Amino acid sequence: MPLLLSLLLGFSIILIFFGLSVRSEPSAVQARLQAYGARPRTLAEIELSQPFGERILLPLIRGTSGFISRFAPQRNVEELKRKL
Repeated sequence: MPLLLSLLLGFSIILIFFGLSVRSEPSAVQARLQAYGARPRTLAEIELSQPFGERILLPLIRGTSGFISRFAPQRNVEELKRKL
């Protein structure tokens, strides 16, 4: 029994060493991923890389304030501008 365990342990060490030492060529998937990383970013990717606040919140706030300002009396708008 101890002999069998030692043989299995030795065999597993040899397999691990062999698996780590063998250098394989990059797979087709790895080659495609490297090619994908080398291409220029599209406009959509650039736009989506912006922070959430700049992409979603600021346009929403601007649109809402524009909508509300259409219903505010002009005198109130002028008074608010003067106070600012």
